[in-house]
Amino acid sequence: ATWLRSLIVNTKEVIMGMQVTLFRALRNAKVGNDDAQAVVEELEGHIAVKITEANQQLVTELRIQR
Repeated sequence: ATWLRSLIVNTKEVIMGMQVTLFRALRNAKVGNDDAQAVVEELEGHIAVKITEANQQLVTELRIQR
């Protein structure tokens, strides 16, 4: 379970770093704050769904082992 927590923390750090980079790129492209934030939040939601889908089998297997 420790490795899983570590993976989750590392994944969150990568996503947060990507959010900042994307937000800055959007702002540099003259996208307004509200629109840039909306894009970042939408992408964050999409990534969260994809991570959940990708990990579903692993989570199921871990629950069975308990």
